[in-house]
Amino acid sequence: MPRIIFKAGIFRNGSQHSGNYLNYIATREGVAKIGDGWRDKQITTAQQNIIDEMIKTYPKVKSLPEYNEWQIFHTRGYASEFIARAFEDAPEMLESKSYLDYIATRPRAERFGSHGLFSDDGKELVLDRERKEIQSYGKHIFTGILSLKREDAERLSFNSAESWRSFLRGMKVELAKYYGIPIDKLKWYGAFHNEQSHPHVHLVVYSADETHPGYLSKESLRQLK
Repeated sequence: MPRIIFKAGIFRNGSQHSGNYLNYIATREGVAKIGDGWRDKQITTAQQNIIDEMIKTYPKVKSLPEYNEWQIFHTRGYASEFIARAFEDAPEMLESKSYLDYIATRPRAERFGSHGLFSDDGKELVLDRERKEIQSYGKHIFTGILSLKREDAERLSFNSAESWRSFLRGMKVELAKYYGIPIDKLKWYGAFHNEQSHPHVHLVVYSADETHPGYLSKESLRQLK
């Protein structure tokens, strides 16, 4: 039985962070990387700066398993996985100068066109347009992370963006139901991050109708899991 981890979050009543989060999941390294030769290299100055800032500002990130792995191996690849996981726990870090320096020097990535964002309708998404739309949204925006161990992702063929996109498209009715959003108003985005130990997909969900923004109660969260 595979161990599936689901982590749910929310940006309440519109937020600059929501647009930055969408941009981050769509463009960061790990979105179907081209080769992994960079992973064993020495960490970059930008990586070291942002790790130092994270530990100082959010010491709780030291409890993450990715931090322990980075402490042991101390390579560019393990630093990347720790930074990515820390951002997921503290998305407000996306506003920091160190983050901007980091994404400007991150290893090259292969994506769906210019980014890794996908959705339901099959059209190529214009990232800047989607980011501006979600930032201007006045109600809450739901986020989620679905994670598998590498061996389970390989065995179940959840090791590519295409497989996750197909799966999430097939879950549209369930997403609308458990988030309390009318099916014809449901909007969602996904981005697959092909991490070495825990490949995972990010999910962003909201309603196109601000008068019916949806909800996530304890019971609906339990059913969603």
